[in-house]
Amino acid sequence: MYEFEDVNTADIRYLIGVPLLFAAITVLPQLALMPQGKAPRISLIVISIVPVITFIFIHAFGKMTTVIADSKIRLTWRYGFPTKEIQMSDIEAVEVKEISKWLGSGIKATRKGTVWRAWGKTVVAVDQSNGRRILIGSNNPEELARAIRSALHT
Repeated sequence: MYEFEDVNTADIRYLIGVPLLFAAITVLPQLALMPQGKAPRISLIVISIVPVITFIFIHAFGKMTTVIADSKIRLTWRYGFPTKEIQMSDIEAVEVKEISKWLGSGIKATRKGTVWRAWGKTVVAVDQSNGRRILIGSNNPEELARAIRSALHT
């Protein structure tokens, strides 16, 4: 049985920077508009909750694991969901591609296909027999593409 595991992790600057940016966006206007120490309670709640929620989402989509085993590819995020499975029998082609960093991280539907990545510019494009394309993020895209091709031939 062939088995391979690959991890795609986001840059630490992204994992910490985005929640800090959201914190600044919520706190600075409140400080500018707050009359001499009298902040409405709802404002204090927003200031407290927005950075925490942002951190949870960024952290959840900051690491994705790709496992090739049992004649399928399984993509799983940090907390075990969402997941996606691709049967090896459904794969027609595999190639390494560069895409724009503007697509961000997470799961996105684009004109080029569905993107599953935590970070990075280089992805593994998997073309399926149903005409769909999945772009899989990887810290080692060449190695992941070789592993998929190897699993296709076994």
